[in-house]
Amino acid sequence: MKVALVCSVLLASASAFGIAPIAHRTSLTSLSALLPKEEMDTDQLEILKITERWNEVRLLTKEEAAKLEPEWKEAYERYYEKYDRDMSTMEEIAAKLQSMIEPPNVKAKTKGQRRRDAWAKKQATAAARALKK
Repeated sequence: MKVALVCSVLLASASAFGIAPIAHRTSLTSLSALLPKEEMDTDQLEILKITERWNEVRLLTKEEAAKLEPEWKEAYERYYEKYDRDMSTMEEIAAKLQSMIEPPNVKAKTKGQRRRDAWAKKQATAAARALKK
């Protein structure tokens, strides 16, 4: 009985500090892959066509986008307006974080400046003592 208890305690303590095995999840089906075009219904084909068109439109320059149909032009402008707004927000956040990460450096006082400060402090304390009397 005692031997079984000691063995179980040793086994539990050894497994507590061991390296845990990494669980690998492998899927036999590829759900993220597109269906073949022959198996798609009309709605899926339409969505695929719109997706492919948007991928083309999204990469156009502003001059090329000005020649687009009104619906695609509006979508292009809306996309890049939000993109620009998000980028400016991130630049503001980065500027705020930059001052926290690297605080501004204050120049060290020179020997002469330290002496002038000490002299001014002595003069101020002497003046304060003179007023008390």
